[in-house]
Amino acid sequence: MRSNRSFLNLAGRRALQLLAALLLLAGCGAKTVTVEIPPPVDLRAWHLIGVIDFSADTHPELAAAATKQFMIDLQSAQPGVRLLELGNSRTLLQGVNRGQLDPETIKAISARFGVDAVLTGNLEVSEAAPDISFSPDLKSLHAKVSVKGELFAKLQEAATGATVWSNGAHGTWSLARANFNANSIGFSPAREGYNGMLRDLAWTATRDFRPRYETHRVQE
Repeated sequence: MRSNRSFLNLAGRRALQLLAALLLLAGCGAKTVTVEIPPPVDLRAWHLIGVIDFSADTHPELAAAATKQFMIDLQSAQPGVRLLELGNSRTLLQGVNRGQLDPETIKAISARFGVDAVLTGNLEVSEAAPDISFSPDLKSLHAKVSVKGELFAKLQEAATGATVWSNGAHGTWSLARANFNANSIGFSPAREGYNGMLRDLAWTATRDFRPRYETHRVQE
C-alpha cells in the first residue's frame, strides 16, 4: 500500500507541476493595458458656457446648492471648462426683455454676455415621507424619512438655441433614521441630508462629461 500511495503522490505532484507550467505558458507574452475612452461630450468645444441658476419649484432653497454641485462635478470631469454664472432666470429674462427661455432668448443672452452655450437645470424633490415600522414584539419602533429627487439638465448652443446635450438622474434617498425602545431613543443621520442627494444626482447627471477606462489583454 505504501508503494501505491507513493505512486499517487508522485502522480499528483507531476499533475500540479504540469498545470503550473501550462499557466505560465499561457501568461507568457501577454499583459493587460488600460485604455481611456474619451467622454461622449467634450465641453471644451464651447469657449464660454453660461450657467443659469437651476430651478427647484418644490424646494427653492435647494436651487443654489444644486447649481453649485453640478458645476463642481462638471469642472471636475473636465478641468479648464469656462463657466459664467448668469444668475436666476427671472432676473436674466428681465435683463434681455424676454418672457421665457426659448431659442430667441438663448441668442439674446449670448449677444449680451458673449457665451457660446447656455446650461440650465431643474430639480424636483418630493415632500419628506416617514416610514415607521414596529418590531415583532412591539417593544421598539424604527422610523426613517425618505425623499424622491430628480435632476434634469440641458445645454443649448447660442448660435441656434438648439439643445446639444441633456441628461438627468433620479432616485430615493433616506435622510435620517430613528430608533425608539423602552430604554433609549436614538437618532442618526443616514446621509448628509439633502446634500447627499444632490451629490448623487449631480454625479450621475454629469457622467457624459467623464472619460471611462477599459482593461484589455494584449500579446507582447
